[in-house]
Amino acid sequence: MKVVFLASECAPIAKVGGLGDVAGALPKALKKMGIDICVCMPFYKAIDHEAYSPLLVKRSLVVPFEDKEREVDVYKTELPNSKVPVYLFKNEYFLSGGGVYFSKSAFCESHREVQRFAFFSKAVLEYFRAEKEPVDVFHCNDWHTATVPLLMKTLYKDDPVLKNAATVYTIHNLGNQGISELMLLDELGIRREDLDTLDWDAQNRDIDLMMQGIIQSDVINAVSPTYAQEIMTKRYGAGLEEVLQGKSGRVSGILNGVDYQIFNPETDPNVFFNYSLPNWQEGKRKNKQDLRHSVHLDDEGTTPLLGMVTRLTDQKGLDIIRDAFPTIMKLGFQFVLVGLGDPTSEEPFIRFAKEYPGKVSINLTFDLKLASRIYAGSDAFLMPSKFEPCGLGQLIALKYGAVPIVRATGGLKDTILNGETGFVFSPYTAKALINCLIKVREGFSDSKRWQDIVETGMSQDYSWDRSAGEYITLYKNAIRWSHER
Repeated sequence: MKVVFLASECAPIAKVGGLGDVAGALPKALKKMGIDICVCMPFYKAIDHEAYSPLLVKRSLVVPFEDKEREVDVYKTELPNSKVPVYLFKNEYFLSGGGVYFSKSAFCESHREVQRFAFFSKAVLEYFRAEKEPVDVFHCNDWHTATVPLLMKTLYKDDPVLKNAATVYTIHNLGNQGISELMLLDELGIRREDLDTLDWDAQNRDIDLMMQGIIQSDVINAVSPTYAQEIMTKRYGAGLEEVLQGKSGRVSGILNGVDYQIFNPETDPNVFFNYSLPNWQEGKRKNKQDLRHSVHLDDEGTTPLLGMVTRLTDQKGLDIIRDAFPTIMKLGFQFVLVGLGDPTSEEPFIRFAKEYPGKVSINLTFDLKLASRIYAGSDAFLMPSKFEPCGLGQLIALKYGAVPIVRATGGLKDTILNGETGFVFSPYTAKALINCLIKVREGFSDSKRWQDIVETGMSQDYSWDRSAGEYITLYKNAIRWSHER
């Protein structure tokens, strides 16, 4: 089975969030199971040439776009510690400049960004077409690569190389949809009369790429079973619930996994003192002391330390944290955060750091080393999301012995057992969060109970092996259904 995995980011080559972690880990697990898989992504300027030694494999690939013949150079490298090929698509105008996304929130905010990923998607199809290399499955992820199934149903529907390929579409975050001006179709070379299933906003003449990925793909999956159910509802459907309901027979939920080659306190090079389940208490004590020193928190002995590694958006529960924060301090916690967001999201936390010196550390940066140190040094990990398709932070926290505090939504609900591996609350309110943190404080004071929660959490196995097997079944279903269309 030949699978092409398309993503806007892929760890560690270029990573912003959880999508990058999935793209860097799932293909490796699938490769071990015998799947012939490669990853395709743009060749961003920020990618480290020395670290990955990309080899030019295709010069001046012609990609028609905006009534022009654009040229793309294709390079090849491999995912570290694997034999998974990664193809990097380079074009100075569309693909190579700037970072992975144009905004710190990673949300689509311009037609220019839509053009970037639509052009990338078409370039991938043109590459495999030019190489005359048949593909069984194109695995597309989020709005960035939703153009692929759209192109497969239009421009390439009769192409002798591509016409038999199936499309799988994974939703990592339904809220980020890639809304574009309808002229994108003209730029791609798609005739509107060929789109009998196209839907767009009749008033604004916009096209929703997330919607197109859902409509045009052979199968769709979300990144946790609960999130797959939630997005069928008005509360979580972000305006696409009826579209998803219409495809419900082809929508599934597969929980993301963790790459324990990377996220493992026993081997993580960014951790001050490496540890595992047998000596976690020593590890937590030493790493907590190191973390406090490095982020300028007071050394307050056994005071519980709350950690957060997050994008600063309200999706992550920042509004209820802001409302609850004075009470969190009164409950006797220290607090450390690392992450980036827009200025309005960052400002309250900057203020908290000034109001509570020595108790609060806010680090507005993208720092993977500090993230590892927070997982290793924190007693508990705060993740009270408004919605959370899967979540990776809580799974990493389990492995590092930082007890997750989560809201019962999406993948958080699927992975954290209240009172057994972490603490779970349900209503999305500051009051519910505070009540949960009171229970956390009580649990932390009971050393035997806290030990049981930490050790049960560290013993959980959320590796990719189980989920990779489910993806193979998904691919087989996609191939079967594509042959029926």
